[in-house]
Amino acid sequence: MPTFHFNRVSESVFESLVRSLHEVREREKENGRAALRTPFSTRVI
Repeated sequence: MPTFHFNRVSESVFESLVRSLHEVREREKENGRAALRTPFSTRVI
């Protein structure tokens, strides 16, 4: 039972991580050139 609970927890953590990463991507698209100037997005591209 504890392993099942752990899987549920890690699953939700993973989902929130993916969601936040996706939000950052969308924000960078909206920012356009401003986002391209940052070192992080150039590394991503």
